[in-house]
Amino acid sequence: KKGKKKNKGARRAKAREKKEKREAAVAEDLYRRAMQSNTPGRHAEALLLFHRAAEKGHVHAQCQLGNMHYHGEDGVPMDHVKAREWLERSAAQDYHMARLMLARMHERGEGGLAADPAEGIRLRRNVREAADGGDDDARSAAPRVGKGGGSRESPYR
Repeated sequence: KKGKKKNKGARRAKAREKKEKREAAVAEDLYRRAMQSNTPGRHAEALLLFHRAAEKGHVHAQCQLGNMHYHGEDGVPMDHVKAREWLERSAAQDYHMARLMLARMHERGEGGLAADPAEGIRLRRNVREAADGGDDDARSAAPRVGKGGGSRESPYR
């Protein structure tokens, strides 16, 4: 009886893992299509695809939506609260560019946040430490972080 329970649990875990991989592949495909669609005259289509990918947990789509809401671009109204919400979801999955964008929002007190320069520095240092530890995502974001963790360059345009 014990063997059957273990086997059943293993099958469930394997099925769950398979489903998660399928969902990740769907999210990646949606994101890829959104990037291809994000051209003049097709922004509404791209926005829908970014949103669908982001809802499925795609970190780049979440960060992209945060950026779009922050700047009010591509037909998306400027909304710093929505920007913060999407960026927090992306940063929670260790996406460092989102952390840098959130750092700036903390420093400026945007998106419903109280101005908190110390939190901005903490987030920037987190990215710098990850980059120093060999994290490729952090390394690509790190040129935007000064040596002490402060801002050297804006994560925005």
